[in-house]
Amino acid sequence: MFAVEKNPNRFCLLLAKEQVMQKEVLEKVMTEEEYIAYEMASEVRHEYINGKLIEMPGESTTNNEIALNIALLLKKQVKEKSWRLFRHDVKLKLPGGKVYFYPDLFITQEESSTTKFVVESALLVAEILSGSTRHFDMFDKYLQYRQIPELRYYLLVEPSKRLITLCEKDDNGEWSTELFDEKDGLVSLKYLGLEMNISAVFE
Repeated sequence: MFAVEKNPNRFCLLLAKEQVMQKEVLEKVMTEEEYIAYEMASEVRHEYINGKLIEMPGESTTNNEIALNIALLLKKQVKEKSWRLFRHDVKLKLPGGKVYFYPDLFITQEESSTTKFVVESALLVAEILSGSTRHFDMFDKYLQYRQIPELRYYLLVEPSKRLITLCEKDDNGEWSTELFDEKDGLVSLKYLGLEMNISAVFE
């Protein structure tokens, strides 16, 4: 049986205190070690940039389904190469150690482990755009992700327009961008030997 708070004033005070504590956490500058420890115990995910925590907004059901569709389309292909595909709740640490993100989906050659909560390299990163994250994903995160030496592809998926922006790095380290819609049929990730059906992404 759960205890019920019968004093509404006390409940409001407790809630206000919790909100103040949360604000203090978000304003505090944390070390990497403090961030990892805090995140392990937190019910809310936070990304980490230069010591500051950024609370992550919840995602729409559509964005969640699209991320799952991409994972299902690529999972078997990735497994055949003995790579790993992770979604949402696995942190990706960028070079330098001052930035940690939770990509919507990423592919890595690193081994998985029950004691490992941070991955430090990625071949592909995908973000599903929303109104609250579009600018940050398209510009800030793009510049940050490009620091990963192994990264070859950055996918930006636009649910409302059913478009996919593919950012690709060539063998000379130069980045190019290509836009795909359902008329194109497939997105081919030639360097990784992967492909996915665009219509199936948005089912």
